[in-house]
Amino acid sequence: MNERIDYLELIARLGIDDAHPGGPLASEAMLAALAASGLRPGARILEVGAGGGRSTVRLAVAGYRVTAVERDSRHVARARARLRASGLDADVFAHDAETLPFPEETFDAVWSESVALFVSDRALREWHRVLRPGGFVLARELVLNTPFPPALKEAFIAFYRIARPFCADDWEQAFRSAGFSRLDVLDRHPLDGRSGRFGPERPPSPRPPDGFFSPDGRLDPEAIAPLNPAFFSGDPRALLPLLQALRTHERLTWTALPHLDAVLFRATKGAPRT
Repeated sequence: MNERIDYLELIARLGIDDAHPGGPLASEAMLAALAASGLRPGARILEVGAGGGRSTVRLAVAGYRVTAVERDSRHVARARARLRASGLDADVFAHDAETLPFPEETFDAVWSESVALFVSDRALREWHRVLRPGGFVLARELVLNTPFPPALKEAFIAFYRIARPFCADDWEQAFRSAGFSRLDVLDRHPLDGRSGRFGPERPPSPRPPDGFFSPDGRLDPEAIAPLNPAFFSGDPRALLPLLQALRTHERLTWTALPHLDAVLFRATKGAPRT
């Protein structure tokens, strides 16, 4: 079997949510930063790259009027189901983050968790377009603290399908080129958790790739328990491309960690909110 699976396909197949630096604790910190930035319940929030809707629920519970966009139909289905199960009201659109179907100056804020790294500069211009004057993008992203070695850079770009790893100056230029008047860094810490704050994304499993299989060739239930069971039927050897992608993710994550910081940006359109 020659199928090759990249990171975005991997998390879609496995139904992984909160796949961003810091995981759910970082999302809660973002929610606090949103309130500290002056947004009150009832403000209109656009969530881009909503995934399975965990932060959509967080924002709705906090009282914001949430509109979410997500390009992968599998994530969209899970997000809508999660909202129904929670008894919450939010619109979830199957749409990408680069050509938004909304009028100009519609939203008070854009919420982005590890999305800007995966999209083109066109997306940032679209986010600027749909924001009201004084509105802002709140974005949790990765930033280089030291350059990647060339081989790691090539492998990282290929697997995660990003244009390039960003340093702080790259982010500043990207947001200002999109029309934002100000970029504030609200939080920055090493992704490997050396700062002792809310910590890194949950470390990859130490289990070696072959450990997903028992000696007789069956998938080890303990090994796959954290993953989405809907994808584990039929011939287990058909899952080899998936397991190979998991191994690639683990290897690249551990190799890249010393070079990366997690950063919370606030990019403001026009005059800051008062």
